[in-house]
Amino acid sequence: MKEFDFEKLEPVLLVPPKLTKSSYATLIQYDLVARKWHLEGRYGSRTHKVDLEEGYKMGIPLAVSSESSATRKEMMVALIEFIQKIHDFNSERDAMKKELEFILQDCKEKNVGPLLSLLMEEGVDIIVKEPVVSNRIPKEEPFDATHNIHMKPDNYDSLWKELIASLESENRCKKSNRKRQKVSDAKFTFCELFAGIGGFGVALEALGGKCVFASEIYEPSRRLYVENLDTSGMESTKSSKNSSTSRIAGDIWDVDSKDIPSFDILTGGFPCQPFSTLGDQPGLTDSKHVSGRRKGLQTDNDNEGEAITEPSSGDGRGQLFTQIVRILRDKQPGAFLLENVPGILTTDGGNAIQKIVQSLEDVGYNVDHQVISSRGLTAQSRKRLYIVGIAKRIKCKPFQFPFIPDLKLRARHVLHSESELQGKVIHESIGIPIELLQECGFKDCDLLDLFALSNQQMTQLTTRSKKWRPSKLAWDNTSCDTIDSHYGISVGKGNSQLVPNATPLNPRRFTPRECARVMGFSNTFTLGKFICKKKESTDESFDDEAISTFNSYIKENYYMLGNAVCPPVIATIAGSILACAFEEKDETSKGENFDWSNFGLLKGIELSFSSVSAKGKSYLLECLRKNKH
Repeated sequence: MKEFDFEKLEPVLLVPPKLTKSSYATLIQYDLVARKWHLEGRYGSRTHKVDLEEGYKMGIPLAVSSESSATRKEMMVALIEFIQKIHDFNSERDAMKKELEFILQDCKEKNVGPLLSLLMEEGVDIIVKEPVVSNRIPKEEPFDATHNIHMKPDNYDSLWKELIASLESENRCKKSNRKRQKVSDAKFTFCELFAGIGGFGVALEALGGKCVFASEIYEPSRRLYVENLDTSGMESTKSSKNSSTSRIAGDIWDVDSKDIPSFDILTGGFPCQPFSTLGDQPGLTDSKHVSGRRKGLQTDNDNEGEAITEPSSGDGRGQLFTQIVRILRDKQPGAFLLENVPGILTTDGGNAIQKIVQSLEDVGYNVDHQVISSRGLTAQSRKRLYIVGIAKRIKCKPFQFPFIPDLKLRARHVLHSESELQGKVIHESIGIPIELLQECGFKDCDLLDLFALSNQQMTQLTTRSKKWRPSKLAWDNTSCDTIDSHYGISVGKGNSQLVPNATPLNPRRFTPRECARVMGFSNTFTLGKFICKKKESTDESFDDEAISTFNSYIKENYYMLGNAVCPPVIATIAGSILACAFEEKDETSKGENFDWSNFGLLKGIELSFSSVSAKGKSYLLECLRKNKH
């Protein structure tokens, strides 16, 4: 069998001009040409005129590339050889049909008769040549995701030598350097409310902080928190029934402020659903329950303009913010950092944010807020509202949100290659426990097949969804859409961004590891473990129960990651907060002023670096060496 370099060459079927349309339709049936949702078909079919000695024919590129599987490449080579000798066959049509069936044995369309008829047409031939570049490729518009350029450090250029040395050192280190430190040795302490999987904690630990109290009600998130963060500074709580997560408090309503140790910074991503523009934005009066809640509070609707400082009866998730106010009032830390969706600014005609700010000011804080996109430090366009408070008792310069550079990360810097998802792979590296695959009977399968949409889902997507377009896929040079807690649900309706696959596979969902990278979590961040039911499975088929088990696991991971915050952004903002909160005591043991703002910026970029693929790391290092940011 011949070998072809499909990175530089492609097979092109030559057909008489009058057969172009019907030939293309026939090739589609056998997945031999790329559609607009395939890697090879992003800009259309690339059908083009091919000049020959006897005139011209229309060339239809067949779908195969360097990204194709080995099986696909072998099939295409066999098909090329078959077409080249088809007119030399001395045997009957049945013999040719049998050989073509063998070549296309993995094709979903089993009747090869129409294809064989096309290939036997007078004037139909095949050549292998350099690819023709599509004339439909749009000019890529430049976009600068830099935030607060006026806050760019004066010594910005000189920071790169230190940064590059740090990143090169991290790149050589293959293992996580997770360290536990004593509370007394920490640069500062913090409290994390509505902690989720610990996005705030990842960032603040990177800055040298130590968590002394965390609260989270969702048990799977609590397990991930314990797995990845240092909880040695926390005391066991009574609210957890699980011994492994006993250091993390559950329902914040059950926590007495007296049981929380003193700390320097409070963080919290209070529930965003009441303020999201994806819903009705009930805001602070949202009465829906949070999973696991037993009680709650509500605002007094008779006092619309008043701040919220005291709880009342009720159980709405919209009022969970008041627990932040309660703890700030009772513990009086030096600063806080809160995160929520930008929709909070328009909820209730702007009254919600006014009440929130007034409540925070009334318990002793100067408050600032700003909408910031994570696009500068991650491969995701994720806009969030960040609310910062500095205690009024602290004599410092007014807080200003920091400079955030644009690292120009794109989907190609966080996605797995197809080869990583095919055959024998280290499943944990993409966020899939081997125990899960064993439970489902998928141990030796290609993960591409598990994450790809079914033909039924793809049909629904292309025929019934009004919002979906192939242009919305996570193409390699685009920023990813916002990962939310609903990612992966009802993919056939076009609500979740998908990743294009090479022909003939349908687009696929992000893997859990890709979602974590998009959010800015390190490749060493442990994702959810699968609790095996000890069931022996010998069935290698994708039965409904097995697929349901697999999907339930990954959707739980999507849910937790979609509710998280982006650690690189948090670290950068936290550095500027610490610069204010510690302005009166920001000296190191050497007696030198410590620049928390620059430290936060460097740590934010380091966290970004740790969250991308190997190719992404090479790209970032090269850009930093050239000082492109």
